[in-house]
Amino acid sequence: DQFLNDARSFLDWASTAEPPLFRGKDPAPYHAAVQEVGAKVEEYFRFCELIRLDPANAARFKLDPAALPALDIHDPAAVDETLRSAPLAVPDAECKLALDGQINPAYRGAVKNFAALFGVETLTPESYQEVKNELAPYAEYLRKAQGGLAGQLGRERLEAILAGQEADALRRRFAEDSALGGVLASLRMLERLLLYKQYLMEFTNNFVSFAALFNPDKNSMLQAGRLVMDGRSYHLAIWINNVAEHRKIALSSHMCMIYLEVTSSLPGAKPRYLAVAVTGGALTRIYIGKPAFFIDNNQVTYHGRIIDLVEGPISFWQTVLAPFRRISNAMTDKLQKLTDFSSTEKQLTDAVNTGKAPTPPPPANNSKGVLGNGSMLLLAGGLSVAALGAAASFILKSVSGAIATLSELPGWKLLLWLLGLVAVFLIPAVIFAFLKMRKRSLTVFLEAGGWAVNLPMRLNFHVSGIFTRPGIYPDGSRFVIVRPPRRNRWLWWVMLIVVVAAAILLWGLNHGWFDRAPEPVPCPPAAVRTVPAEPAPAESAPAANAAAQP
Repeated sequence: DQFLNDARSFLDWASTAEPPLFRGKDPAPYHAAVQEVGAKVEEYFRFCELIRLDPANAARFKLDPAALPALDIHDPAAVDETLRSAPLAVPDAECKLALDGQINPAYRGAVKNFAALFGVETLTPESYQEVKNELAPYAEYLRKAQGGLAGQLGRERLEAILAGQEADALRRRFAEDSALGGVLASLRMLERLLLYKQYLMEFTNNFVSFAALFNPDKNSMLQAGRLVMDGRSYHLAIWINNVAEHRKIALSSHMCMIYLEVTSSLPGAKPRYLAVAVTGGALTRIYIGKPAFFIDNNQVTYHGRIIDLVEGPISFWQTVLAPFRRISNAMTDKLQKLTDFSSTEKQLTDAVNTGKAPTPPPPANNSKGVLGNGSMLLLAGGLSVAALGAAASFILKSVSGAIATLSELPGWKLLLWLLGLVAVFLIPAVIFAFLKMRKRSLTVFLEAGGWAVNLPMRLNFHVSGIFTRPGIYPDGSRFVIVRPPRRNRWLWWVMLIVVVAAAILLWGLNHGWFDRAPEPVPCPPAAVRTVPAEPAPAESAPAANAAAQP
């Protein structure tokens, strides 16, 4: 109805309106000439007014070669764009535009046409405004003739539309659609009901009870697919948009996680990001940059690589042995540093290349009997060697004594001692591992990916095996282990015999197998010294007389 009203209004105006004349002539070419150069002419006069206000502004229109913007002079489009953006002419304080003077080449033809039509050689703001005022009636006529969507169709097209039957046909279709609206709404409700009936249980199992999440035979809608890497299949994977944001929240889940950048095998695919929970196996062979293979729920394959890694408890025994593994790694690093002679080798290599020996430090003044720097180093080295020897001797004696003491105990007591020693180190590690494993939270991991979980869900021992599984191979698969041919077997036997002999030797030394008792040295008879007997204690006289009686 609005369109028909606009069409009738335009036809009523067009039937009576006549285009105005410009100086008794058709105004169309004059109006076109003004439209072609009008914007640049007005810009030129604005620049002139700026200079008239303050002559210092004239420096703004002088180009500094050192400050010129980059321009590829061999690019025609770039050169033309630079010319079109430049002023029509060099502005001055007189505000006069000489149409036959130095004009911008991009507008020279249009300015020449303007000057020929209007018969002027110089243009001022006042004369240009007079031209615009004379063409104003024609501009208003064009505005009305082209105004609105109806007027753009033209007079003839609008008359045909109003005389035809198109409007009545449209109204009949609108009425039919309105009558069918109730039926269409019922059909939409029926379709919704059928979809609810078919998928409500699946929706409930995925997003309400999470039965599908804990079903090892399928992936739920929460899961993105499965990651195949390092001989295992990781199923607790979700799509994420930002690795840093997910990591920031998921750190409180106390889970071991890896982040991957994957790209689909489909043409034109863009990289996507995954967060995968590691709930089985170990991190021994998992590192940043490791390639991986991912299959989503639609069986689309992705090739990716690990871009970030968050260490955390994986399995119970892995967590129990983690402190001992860290101690072993620290000791290994220390031993490697102690046996690393790369710095000494570098110094020697530099000395050989330069032909100069390293300059030793200057000796200290020994005028008062003070040891020099080299002597001090030698003394310190000797003391260090002596201290190390004493420490090694003490440790060997302690170990030997402990072994000797333990070897004298009965078997069951020795077993109890060993069990107690293991328990001292193992029980705290077991308790610590149990507490860390209980802190693992599935809820935080899913919430970091954008899912809203109402109740907390812990990742317990039974669930871990659902999300990380060993590689599944087809039935009938056969594994062939290929070993290289063994060479120099005698060397292994020699090493084994040497180790056994050393163990027996140490055991014999500890039990005194090689200890010999000192033989007595015989002495000559003349050298035997007699020791006189001690005199008996004196007796009383009556007792002596009594003893003398027969």
